[in-house]
Formats: sequence, C-alpha cells, structure tokens
Amino acid sequence: MPVTTDCSNCHRTSGWANATMNHTGITTGCAKCHNGTLATGKPAGHVATTADCSACHTTTTWAGAKFNHTGITSGCASCHNGTTASGKPSNHMPVTTDCSNCHRTSGWANATMNHTGITKNCASCHNGVFAIGKPKDHPATTQDCSACHKTSGW
Repeated sequence: MPVTTDCSNCHRTSGWANATMNHTGITTGCAKCHNGTLATGKPAGHVATTADCSACHTTTTWAGAKFNHTGITSGCASCHNGTTASGKPSNHMPVTTDCSNCHRTSGWANATMNHTGITKNCASCHNGVFAIGKPKDHPATTQDCSACHKTSGW
C-alpha cells in the first residue's frame, strides 16, 4: 500500500504477515487503498455514492454505518428497495409515492401521511388494517369517505 509511515506502525518484528493496519494519519481518503486491489473495496450491493467511505463508516467499526441522506435526489426507493437497503415491509399501506412524502430521514416512525396524489378510494387504506377505518357508530353507507370528508379536515 502506498504509505509514508514507518513499517512498525502496522508490522511487528515477530511476524511480518497479519499486519494490523493503523489508519491514524490517513488523509487521502479510503478509496485510495480500498479500491478492490490494494484492500477490499465497496461490495457490489453497496449504496451508490461518490462520497468517501468516512462519510458513513469509521476505521474502528465498519458495520453499523450511519448514512447521511443529505444531497440525495434520486428518491428513497432507489436504495430502499430491499436489496441495497431495507424497503417497505409487507404490511405497508399500498402506495406508489416516494417514501419522503410521509417519512423523514431523521425518524422513520411517526410518519405524517400526505394524501396528495391518492387516486384510490379511502377505504383501500382506511380499512382497519393499514389505517383506522369507520367507527362502529358511523352511519351506514357504501359511499367513499371523500363524499363527506376531506383529507385536510375530517
């Protein structure tokens, strides 16, 4: 590897093999060495990014990376597809809009439903499974909720 530090930073006189890489003082970026030739690079299923590895990973723990969503413009599903990163669970309400319409990168839970662009009837989600349905004391009707209610105020 191209380094300017003394050999003893990684190697021991008792054994040259099994060197322990000391990342202290590295300033050239991870990909200079972690390119798949000198050291292991990004795996094929890695999130597409041009950011340096250190934007999400640390040299002390590779797993448990913290992803910074700043600057993402391609939509959540481009990575959150179940392969690259976890996607919608099987019990998620049926939507085709981007995750960011309801969820935030700062907190996935407690989503705020944005009804903009909903073209199906209300009961397709408000069925007591995905979202609260009609209460037991609701007047009997076969009309869609939108005949009487608005998404901006129930």
